[in-house]
Amino acid sequence: MNKHLITSSMLLIFCLALPGCSTPAVQTQLTSQLDQDRSARLIGTWRFSKSDDELSLQGTTTFRQDGTFTGSGIAQMRQQQIPISGAGTWLVRDGYLVERITAMSPPILRPGHTTRDLILDITPETFSYQTEKGEIIVEHRQE
Repeated sequence: MNKHLITSSMLLIFCLALPGCSTPAVQTQLTSQLDQDRSARLIGTWRFSKSDDELSLQGTTTFRQDGTFTGSGIAQMRQQQIPISGAGTWLVRDGYLVERITAMSPPILRPGHTTRDLILDITPETFSYQTEKGEIIVEHRQE
């Protein structure tokens, strides 16, 4: 009987360790903890730089603990530099960074526009994610 109890306990522990065996409540709790950890590591100011054949964009985004963000930068198109600024709200949900625009100048994105980018990694120095369009972006923490 004691051997059966030990075997059953070991099977239960093994099953809980496998994602497919765990209950939805356990998975939700683990996802929530991971999201909270990612949110905490994301807080701060990040530098970005992006360039393609038509547009060059560089600037910073600051994620605050209160769930708001601000960003500013310079877009360069055909030898013309355009200052850009924006603000909104953010949260991490199910491994995605969800940002909702509340203001932007010039109004490239309208208030209410929401993006959902897959977080790939956040280290003390870098933040990498995959955009909804599949592009991989790496940003660097600003001191």
